Amino acid sequence: MVYYGSSITQGGCASRPGNCYQAMLHRHLKRDYINLGFSGNARAEEAMMDYIASLDMGLFVYDYDHNSPNDEHLAATHHSGYKKIRAAHPDIPIIMMTRPKYHLTKGELGRNAIIRASFERGISQGDKNLYFVDGRELLLPAAGENSLVDNCHPTDLGFFGMAERLLPLMKKLTE
Repeated sequence: MVYYGSSITQGGCASRPGNCYQAMLHRHLKRDYINLGFSGNARAEEAMMDYIASLDMGLFVYDYDHNSPNDEHLAATHHSGYKKIRAAHPDIPIIMMTRPKYHLTKGELGRNAIIRASFERGISQGDKNLYFVDGRELLLPAAGENSLVDNCHPTDLGFFGMAERLLPLMKKLTE
């Protein structure tokens, strides 16, 4: 399984590497993963998407909108990056995720809409193994503000919530 995304994907504010959501998930799933989370630098560059497409993987999680410099860049790269991965891996599950946060700004809502449109475009083009996860559903409601360090990066508790919320989908996709 390969994850591509921002400092959140990297596990940037986890107290230790084993507390990022991917590590928690994969301890349950007993599967290996590759974490390609890049703090401030995941922008779906063509060379990076070519590299990811070359990897041997059984599932891909696509989550980089935090690092996209603006909406135009996100709109120009998101669907084309997905298509590159799908062309190289026609049958694997692909999960498109948005930022884990409850209350989104107008700009963040716009980015969510761009990712949802990319997802809907893939579905309309016949992709039957494409999934969308709205980050507003990833954090545990009871944890409230304790889920994020700076209204952006999950704490250990936030990563735990992400793992708990993603586990049923991941189990379904890896059986």
